[in-house]
Amino acid sequence: MARTKSRSRMQKLAEKVFRFAVELETPEGGFGHRFRDMEEWPAARGLEGWLEKHGRDSAGRWFMFGATFYFADAETAEAFRAEFGGKQRSSSRPN
Repeated sequence: MARTKSRSRMQKLAEKVFRFAVELETPEGGFGHRFRDMEEWPAARGLEGWLEKHGRDSAGRWFMFGATFYFADAETAEAFRAEFGGKQRSSSRPN
């Protein structure tokens, strides 16, 4: 239970800092190498402020029902969405 509360606090904190998110559903057959491209996209543009959310099971295997990438500004989130698809949303939480 504490772990769930901790994740919830962490997600709330993330949404205060990284207010713009791009949510992607896992395509049939998974993301494949495209997910690596998504992870490398921010660094390739010199971005320091971003966060991703996905997971692994207890055996270390990927499980993914989708992924969310968080960014500090709307323009960056939109550029990511234009490149990889998904749905952009913004948090109502102020910085």
